[in-house]
Amino acid sequence: MTKKSSTWAEIRRGLNGKILAIYGGIILLDHVFWNTIIIYPLKILTVFFHELSHALAAIVTGGKVLEIVLVPEQGGHCLIAGGNGFLVSSAGYLGSLIWGGIILVSAANSKRDKQIMIALGAILIAVSFIWIRPFISFGFIFCIILGGAMMASGNYLPTKVNDWVLRTVGLTSCLYATLDVKDDTIDRNLQESDAGRLAEITGMPSLFWGYFWMALAIMGTVCFILLASMAQGKLQGKTRANLPSESK
Repeated sequence: MTKKSSTWAEIRRGLNGKILAIYGGIILLDHVFWNTIIIYPLKILTVFFHELSHALAAIVTGGKVLEIVLVPEQGGHCLIAGGNGFLVSSAGYLGSLIWGGIILVSAANSKRDKQIMIALGAILIAVSFIWIRPFISFGFIFCIILGGAMMASGNYLPTKVNDWVLRTVGLTSCLYATLDVKDDTIDRNLQESDAGRLAEITGMPSLFWGYFWMALAIMGTVCFILLASMAQGKLQGKTRANLPSESK
């Protein structure tokens, strides 16, 4: 057996069909309730990840974050000074995808779901005070309330509840990132979008960046789902291996 076929066989053994079916169910529920108040907070949270990713890319490349604004219409902006324009513009859509993927895989790969939820809530609250402006605004109030709710969930709700909330948050963020790319850069081809700014920087049409990001988002979402399923399968295997055997 070649190394390639051996690796593929290992991947197939690691996949958990039941977990994949559950993820499919979450995607279906997301679709059914997509335009309702149930999914709305998750959409705004994904916008938060999008703008936070711009901010982090700016800081890493030597820039400064002046403010982050979130608006009820599922939009916002991150105002920066300096930084690498190409990387900062690329970080938004891909960043929200990566945030979602990390949350999804982390929840599947760990029993520390309560701690992850608390950390995520703390990030929302910290970013609110550091960068979100003005203080009395939709974005600030939303992040404070949601961050507090996440920390309360991590402290008081069972691990299982936090586990599936995190998976739903992660998977929905991946899906929304994909649909957001399609809506902003392909369906409407907004010139003020991140793709429009990249078009100005690179000379490549904004549609090129839209299709490029969308392809990455779809592939990334599939990869994160498979990684989460494999991680869950391995975690369950370790749990069963650690259970005491029955005495004869």
